[in-house]
Amino acid sequence: MPFVPIRGLSSIGEIAKAARLARESIGKVPGVGLELSKDSLDKLRWMAGAKEHRDFREVNDKLLGEMGKAFAAALMQVMKGRADITRPWLAAGEAYKARIASRLAKSGDDIKMKPLKPATIERKGSSQIGRDTGTLYRDWKAAVVRLTR
Repeated sequence: MPFVPIRGLSSIGEIAKAARLARESIGKVPGVGLELSKDSLDKLRWMAGAKEHRDFREVNDKLLGEMGKAFAAALMQVMKGRADITRPWLAAGEAYKARIASRLAKSGDDIKMKPLKPATIERKGSSQIGRDTGTLYRDWKAAVVRLTR
C-alpha cells in the first residue's frame, strides 16, 4: 500500500512558537482597568450600593462572552506574531468598557434594573437610569483601558 506523507508538518516549529506565545499571554495576567474620574467612580459605586442595586458593572454571561471573544481574537493575533502578548487583556478590557457604556446608554441594556420612581423621573425629566447630566456616560466613553503591571 502506498504511503502519502502529510504536508505542512515542516512548519511545526511555527505552531510551537504560536503555542508558546499563547501560553505566555495567558500566563501573564496583568491588572486591567480604566482611568475614570473619581466623581464618576463614586457615582457607579453609589448606584451599585443603593437599595435599588443598580450595578452597571455586573458581570453576566453576555459580558463574559464578549470579553472571552475579544480575548480569543486578540490571542490569535499574538499567535500569528501580529500583536504583543498583552493585547488579549487589553481587548477584553475594551469589550468590558463597551458593554458598560451600552448599559449606561440604555438604562441597563442586558441587565434588568428596577425602573425609576415617578418623582425621580419628574425631577430628572427622564426615565433613563444612571443618566442625569451625562457626565458619567461621557467619562466612561472617554476612559482609557490600561494594564497596571
